[in-house]
Amino acid sequence: METELCPFPIEIHEVLTGTYTVHLDADGDFVRAEVHIAYDADLSANGITLHESDRWTDFYFPGGTHRKVGQLAHVSGPGGLVVNDAGILFTVGGDDVVVDHHGRVTEFIGEVLCPALQGG
Repeated sequence: METELCPFPIEIHEVLTGTYTVHLDADGDFVRAEVHIAYDADLSANGITLHESDRWTDFYFPGGTHRKVGQLAHVSGPGGLVVNDAGILFTVGGDDVVVDHHGRVTEFIGEVLCPALQGG
């Protein structure tokens, strides 16, 4: 039960699955790793259920560089799409750098989900 995102409790059922591939060069040295993630969740409150279906790939490179590409937050419910957030995010030296982003920024997801789950 989630109690911090909205001013009312939200029941969340989550399923996270993934596969990975590690790429090595001819000498056996690490080139990159790809982690393919599928995240599905049902968020319920006040008799309303929203469904989140996210798909992305994390790429890890030598030296700690990381890139995330894909559908980062895709939430739908009664009446249609609630959140659609996709893009490309690089992490270099622990700092996130957004390269391409379209949709609503996920830091504000509570501002969108809470009203959608509020009910009438």
